[in-house]
Formats: sequence, C-alpha cells, structure tokens
Amino acid sequence: MSLTFLILAVGVKEKLEKNVELMKDSVSYVGGKTVDVHYVSYNVSYDGYKITKYLETSCDTNKANIIVIIGESKITTDIEAMSIISRVVSRTKSDKTLTSAISELETILQAVLPLAVCGIRKKTLILNMFGECLTAAISLQANQERLLQIIDIIQLMQNNTTNKSLACDTPKPCSILKIKHIEKFKETLFPMISVTQAIKIICEKIIKGNEEIEHECVSVHVACGRILSKDIYSECNVPSFRTSAKCGYAIKANDGENIKKILNAESSIEPGTCIFVKTGAPIPDEATAVVQVENTKEVIKECDDNNTDDIEEEKEEKEEEIEIIIQPKEGENIRPIGYEIKKKDLILEEHKRIGPAEIGLLTYCGVSEVVVIKHQVVGIISIGDELEEPGEILKIKHDYDSSRLILITLLKQQDFDSLDFGITNDNMVSIISKIEEALEKVNVLVTIGSANDKDLLKPILKGYFNATIHFGNVDMTPGKSTTYATCRFRGIKKYFLCLSKNPATVPIVTHLFILPLLNELRCFMKSPPLVQARVQTSPILHSRPKYIWTSLKWNNKNNYARIYDTANHYNPNANTLLRLPPRTVYESRLLPDAFVTTTFCGSK
Repeated sequence: MSLTFLILAVGVKEKLEKNVELMKDSVSYVGGKTVDVHYVSYNVSYDGYKITKYLETSCDTNKANIIVIIGESKITTDIEAMSIISRVVSRTKSDKTLTSAISELETILQAVLPLAVCGIRKKTLILNMFGECLTAAISLQANQERLLQIIDIIQLMQNNTTNKSLACDTPKPCSILKIKHIEKFKETLFPMISVTQAIKIICEKIIKGNEEIEHECVSVHVACGRILSKDIYSECNVPSFRTSAKCGYAIKANDGENIKKILNAESSIEPGTCIFVKTGAPIPDEATAVVQVENTKEVIKECDDNNTDDIEEEKEEKEEEIEIIIQPKEGENIRPIGYEIKKKDLILEEHKRIGPAEIGLLTYCGVSEVVVIKHQVVGIISIGDELEEPGEILKIKHDYDSSRLILITLLKQQDFDSLDFGITNDNMVSIISKIEEALEKVNVLVTIGSANDKDLLKPILKGYFNATIHFGNVDMTPGKSTTYATCRFRGIKKYFLCLSKNPATVPIVTHLFILPLLNELRCFMKSPPLVQARVQTSPILHSRPKYIWTSLKWNNKNNYARIYDTANHYNPNANTLLRLPPRTVYESRLLPDAFVTTTFCGSK
C-alpha cells in the first residue's frame, strides 16, 4: 500500500506554488503519492466555508489517507484557519492508542509549528501545518514512521468494524502492513550498498564535481604533511661545484710529470703538483683528474746521516711527494657540476605528499617556498540531547561526548585540521542553526548522531539545505546508517558525512570514508596496505560484514600475522581494521585459525 495525500494550500496560488512543490517532494520522500492539490484564497474568514466543505467532502469520500494544510504565514489568518480546521477534525475516544499517537504527533509538530493541529475525520488524518512551509516539509519527512503508524491503526480499526472491535484498547501499533511499507520505502530511498561501492561514490562525486582546487604558498619550514599542487624544479645545480668520485690526489693530467709535490688544500695546482681530496669533496679549479691513492706510491727522500731533524720532520718529508704509477685520463674520477641534479630538473611531481625526505630534497635544491593544495578544515558537530562535555557534571542518563574528540584526534594524526562546533540539541531548529553556522566556515562537515532514517538529519539535509543524499545505508556494522551528501551553500560545494553516535563507529568510518574523502579533495591517492592474518579466536558473525579494531602480532615462528583480540572496541593498541564476513545459514561463527584480509593502519 502507498500512502495517498491531499494538499490544501490557503493563500495566493502564485505565491504558494513553490511551497506546494516542496511539500509534494516531501510526500514522495515518505513513500507517498499526492493525488490532488486544492487552493483556497487568502481571506479565510470569507472562504472558511470552502475550507470546511473541501475537508468534509474529501474525508467523507475517502479521497486520501492524509490531508496536509499549508498556507502563508500570517498569524491572524492562521488562527482563524486553525479554528475552522479544529471543528472539522475529531479526536476519537474509542481507541486510546490512536488518540495517544495523534497527540504525540501534534506535540512534536507544535515544537516547530506552534499552530499545528492534528486529527482525524472518518478514515482520513488531517494535518494543519500552517507556518514556514520549509519547516512543514521537513517535519513531514521527519515524522514518516509516526504517520505510517497512525494510518495503520486507522485501517486496522476499519478492518475490524465488521467484528465490532472498534473499542479494542490495544491494537497492534506495528502491523505487517506497516513493516512492509517502511521496508519498501527504505529500500527505494536508500538502497543498501557495499563499503566498496560507498568509497567509489565518494570519489566519483568529487571528480565529477570538477571543483576549483584552492592553492596556497607556504614556506618549506611548515610544508611537512602538505600536498604539492604543481611540479617542483630545482633552483640550482646539485652539487654546485665539481667533486671527487674517489679518495686520492687532484692533478693536472698529462702534464708530463709523474712525481708530484703534495700541496695544501688552499693552494693552486701547477704542473708537477697535486692536492689530496676525499670522496665527494670539491676539487681545485685547475685539476683535470683525480688519481686514486692505490695508483700512487710515496716518494721517500734519503736523509743525510748528519741531519739532526726530529722524527716528525722525517715523517712529513715522506709525505711530501708521490709518484703516479698510471697514465691518468682527462676528467678521470671527477664529477661535474650538477652531477646529481641539474638546475631546472624536475625533483618532485604534483600531488606528492611532503615528508621529511622531501623537505631535505627541497632544501638541498634551494627551494624555499612551495605551492600546495589548501587544506580542507573539517567541521565537526555532535547531535544529541543526552550528551555532555568532558569535565561537566554528568546528568542522569547522559554520556560524555567521546566520539567527537576521537574524530578530532584521528584527523590531527592524519595532518587534517578540524573546527569543533560542539554539541547541539536533537531538534530541527538547533540542528539547522548549527549546520548553517558550520557551513559558513567549512566545506566538509561531519555530524555525529541523528543519522538513522527515523531521525531528523536526513530530512533536514534534503528539505532545508536541498542536499543530494548519495547513500544512507551501508552494508556494514557498526556504521550502517553512515550517510554521504553534498549541496551548494552560497555557491560553494559542501560535503557531509553523517555518522551514528556509537563511539565504536567513529574510528571505523573515519578510516573507511572520511579519510578517503579528504585525501581525494587534496588529490592525494593513498591506500593503506592489506595484510593477511590468522584469527586465533572464533568470533560471532553478523548478518552484515562486521568491522573490528584489533592488533596484528608477529612472532619468529610464523611468516604471517596473528589476531588475538576481536572485541568490538577501539583499544589504544589497535593498528588494524579487521573485516569479518557476514554469517551464512551454514556458519554463524568464524572458524578458529581462519585467514582474513585486514587493513593495516599503523600504530595509533
């Protein structure tokens, strides 16, 4: 069964047509169909009869399951319209569950639409949603399960009329009809996709977006961890002077003298002289060859018996001259200027990550500044009424917000800066306000909490921010409700990744989705290594692939890694993301000593 809707728009038709289209989109969002749209002029006191007649006729003929009334925001008119609508609708006293469900829905709507009225007439649910139309549209999306529950109860009551069971106090609030409808809606709206498909979608949406990549020039001193936005060329020759390839004597080749007098390093080489040089040392300008030490021999002068010089002087005389025992060639053992790197040579390609080795190379080649891709600062918002900041007194049934701090730390560890927007209450006004604040400052926003289909976030993204939700249902646990969306805000493309509030989800989703998104945005292709490992335990399998943080351990006996801990938590010693296969009708646990593929993320 598909829910059917009538839309009654009160006001000037030309002004309301866009609002009607927005409401029709929301109807489609909740899996419904708009069967009719009816406009009534703005003078409600004059046209009150038309409203009353239309509502009564539509309900009596059962034209739709739900009638939604919207109108321009004019308080006096709204109050009059509310009075008329209140007389048409009724609150059945024959069924406590139905009365309770309608009252609950009305209370929720009145939190954002103060003049909201809910009630039924015959088989039709009537919703007066006067006020800001965008808020009304989002509210309809956010309460789709409550609407299904109310219509389900109404139909159960009608089906039981022949059995005279209308007075039953406890009809099933969740029938097979409702379950099938919800599941069909969810499958259509957010089909289940694999983790691999989700990562592919994230990357494709960035590439197809063809966004202008922002650059900035930074000093080499602070460039570590940044990604180059263009090729880098050497500013000088390396080395900038001729060097010796061997340890030996720099000489003038072919000067006709085999006996060479050894000069000190500061002297100029002339025919018949040489200077001792070490490997890699600069050689004198006049030198045309370097003779290795093993191709020379000492020339020892005979000392006179009457010589009274001390022993040290004799030793110095022994080193005063050498004899070249080979015929040296021009340029032998001499490395020219720019032997390693020539000026204007390409030294680093674009999209290269700058690390310590790259810093050394840049400095070596005389590069003092580089143009890098501008870092995307990541905005982070936690959503939840039960969350407290660390250090505050913990209220009953409240938790400290650890997920947000885990994410901030993980991002910092990967060279990404974050902007903490704190905790916001789980209501429409607060969430919209906080997201708007964040989008003014960041292009990538991660939200934690309120990510399930029954929560407010997805309707807000789609209805208020006109975002495209690319996926919202991933075949994994934890992290099934992870959502990826994009929108344009003030002409700039914005990216959303929405996580559940489970602390175990955050590090998993960060490595699987958030880091690939951020790396793709900075044109850095990085895939962590995959490692085959043997699981020593026999963990219980889930209906979906299960991801667990664990540690790989090696020993001297085996040439493979072992996994001993498969508890689903983020422990301080974890270095690997383990993926367990889904269970089958034949296997509900992983066999002991089974080999699995893990993603090695390094020490934390």
